[in-house]
Amino acid sequence: MERDQAPNGPFPGESRKYRSRKQKPCDLCRKRRICCIREAGSDRCALCKARGNTCTYLAPPPVRRRLPQESTRRRLSQSQNVISRVDQSFHHTLQYLGLSGDQDPYLLQHLSQHKLENAGHVVWACKKVNDNPEMPAQFTIFPDKHLDARPIYYPQNDIEEAAQLHKEKLINAYFETVHVSFPIVSRSEFDPQAASTLRLASMYALSHVFCPEAKSLDPWVFLNFLGRAIPLEARNASLDNIEAALLYSQRHTYVFRAPTMPGMMAEVGNLVGMAHDVGLNVDPTHWKISEAEKKRRKRLWWGIYMEDKWSALTLGRPSYLQDDQHNVPMLTTADFDDPRAADSTSPKENISETMFIAMADLSIILSDILSGFYTLRAVQMLKNMPSDEKDTCIFSFTNRLDQWDGTYSSLFHRNEDLFPDPTGTLQLSYYTLEIVLCRAVLRDKYDHPIRKRGEKMVLLVIELLRTLQISRLRAFWWAVSKVNFSIVGAFMFSMLVTSIEDWEIDSWMSRITTYLKLLKEHSINFDTTKLACIRLELLSKVDQLMEDGRSHRTDESNGGVPAPLESIGNASTENREQAQLGDGNVIYSVDDPFEFISLDPFGDSENLDWDALMGFL
Repeated sequence: MERDQAPNGPFPGESRKYRSRKQKPCDLCRKRRICCIREAGSDRCALCKARGNTCTYLAPPPVRRRLPQESTRRRLSQSQNVISRVDQSFHHTLQYLGLSGDQDPYLLQHLSQHKLENAGHVVWACKKVNDNPEMPAQFTIFPDKHLDARPIYYPQNDIEEAAQLHKEKLINAYFETVHVSFPIVSRSEFDPQAASTLRLASMYALSHVFCPEAKSLDPWVFLNFLGRAIPLEARNASLDNIEAALLYSQRHTYVFRAPTMPGMMAEVGNLVGMAHDVGLNVDPTHWKISEAEKKRRKRLWWGIYMEDKWSALTLGRPSYLQDDQHNVPMLTTADFDDPRAADSTSPKENISETMFIAMADLSIILSDILSGFYTLRAVQMLKNMPSDEKDTCIFSFTNRLDQWDGTYSSLFHRNEDLFPDPTGTLQLSYYTLEIVLCRAVLRDKYDHPIRKRGEKMVLLVIELLRTLQISRLRAFWWAVSKVNFSIVGAFMFSMLVTSIEDWEIDSWMSRITTYLKLLKEHSINFDTTKLACIRLELLSKVDQLMEDGRSHRTDESNGGVPAPLESIGNASTENREQAQLGDGNVIYSVDDPFEFISLDPFGDSENLDWDALMGFL
């Protein structure tokens, strides 16, 4: 027996007085499941002394204690009635009643009583916002605490403390730079004292880079808070929270890598779900709400519509929004700030509003192109569609794009004296959408006449990048622009690999060289081009692209072997020096080849076991 191996014989009974309930057993005693007896003042227990071992204590088992009844009640009270760590302006939340839900809006419109109370507190209520019996619009009202939006693990609110010294400067920077490009917030109605912390944090996060006085602030204070708070606040959807989430989706990128911003599509889905919770997809024109709220609802809806459609395009994902599930009319300039406001008549405000409307109009065309050419079903249908029917469909889209260009292209050429000029994002988006249509058509037929249209758009993007003025840099920050530059570059590679004639191959090699050079040079001080620069560098390293592009043109001096990809920077001098638009105007000049950025966007993936990874998926 272990007790008989003690140095002084069996443990005396009186040694029990040295044991304590609070004393934890050492590792050796716990392993043998015997009592760990240690005399006062000794650094080893009796068993370790007998064995000549060092008495160790590494991983004690947890001690289970029953919580006192008062502590238990206090803890339950905290979880059920948690005090919010953000400012609360409302004690109840409104949720839109959908037509197919269990609370049938057609039934509720016949009820005489639309409110239930318990001990004087409203626990459920129904608010009717229109009197149309054919299309009822109603909201149910719940106490905030029933929605679990602010649980005990809600992130600590340190936003106001961090921005306290620069709050006014940050808000001014927001309206001077961010607002002119993305006029969601009403300047005449915004009250910083009444705004929620979530809303202010999203505004601070966007304006921080444009506010020199606040450069000492760490932007991750705002981004980390928003990243943790918005998913929780999604349970308690409100116009303020949706506005904050929409602005957060446009946040600046501080880490540039080969992958897209992680989780962005899931965030868009979260944003769309919040919009549906409050009924933003329904026309509020005849609702019994204030005119200011009607305008705000329309601005938010079309902002979310743009975010959903352009995210679906740039990330290659299905759109969350269905066109038969919304009927919000197109924006007008009257849906923005009150015309009587002091700043609303400035050229900056007028161009900003018109640009936002133009972007919404362009997004509708994008939605139709995605549905007609980029869904799984559409790809199969296009294969079996007769050529004349397909050409008719293509012509309808080119005609719509030409009409849009005729309506809004004047925005791109009248802003010489405007600082900042917010139209760069719109102009690039239009060129990108033209290219997206061309890319879909040229998937099956490389020699389609639309190829010339795509080539013209590429040259216009290069010209846009070459002549980019400093007045456009500050308001050229929409998240979609980062990927649009990359889409243009990828299309140029597609045109290269489908070229047959020698002159065409050399021409596209020259354009790619120029485009990459411009992206790299702008990337020094213009973050919008950094992602495209990384993406196109990756494409340029894929040898198969170049081999495909030169498969019709072999190098006789090399025994008929296609030239390597590195020759992209060695295009003929004549072709590299200039490229021309259809009217013969020289749009760029390059006198040296592009040098790629020295980085490894893939990380350590040289020895990646792809078979094992795919098996795991």
